Amino acid sequence: MSWDWNILIQVATSAIGAGVVAACVNQGLVWLKEHRRARQDASREQRHTALIIAIALESFALACANWIGDAECAEAEADARHSHEPLAGLGPIPLLSLPEDVNWRWMAPSLAAHAHELPLLVEYSRSYANATTMYGDPFDWAAEARKQIGRRGNEAWLLAEALRAASGLPASRLDTDPWDFRETFAVAAKSNDAPFAASPAELASAEVQPAS
Repeated sequence: MSWDWNILIQVATSAIGAGVVAACVNQGLVWLKEHRRARQDASREQRHTALIIAIALESFALACANWIGDAECAEAEADARHSHEPLAGLGPIPLLSLPEDVNWRWMAPSLAAHAHELPLLVEYSRSYANATTMYGDPFDWAAEARKQIGRRGNEAWLLAEALRAASGLPASRLDTDPWDFRETFAVAAKSNDAPFAASPAELASAEVQPAS
């Protein structure tokens, strides 16, 4: 029995070519699946990180609003009693502590920069308000503290809104509460010298991309 070696070579070449093509197709499908899974994981991690930080910012904003309300009541009582004693019962100005166990690389640089800067601004405001005790009375301190902490509470709330919007998270349900505590921040939000002037829409326009 004679063999046509040319035919055998063609058959072998075709088989090898088909195998290579099949292998490339299979490898491509595997890569697409892995890429899709990696994007899904990144998206979940991004939303998780944004949610944790947003809740911390919203909690701080609510604490600021509560402190302002307490200060206003204390000021009214102190004025009625002609005594500084009610003001002495006010708790310390709220501090902002951001979560430590988050991966900041999932956040857009502009949002991460604002988030990292805010605790420093809060500490500055606390120091600035407390400095009024050197030349003023407790009423001066309470008034300045309300102004400063209202400004920082408003910044924290706006940043939380921007984080939620940029990451596709729903708005905070605190937004629909019968007590719209954001009204306590209205004066600070209109201040021309507030260091944080970006609106939620402006911040959210920064596309959040996971780092490579």
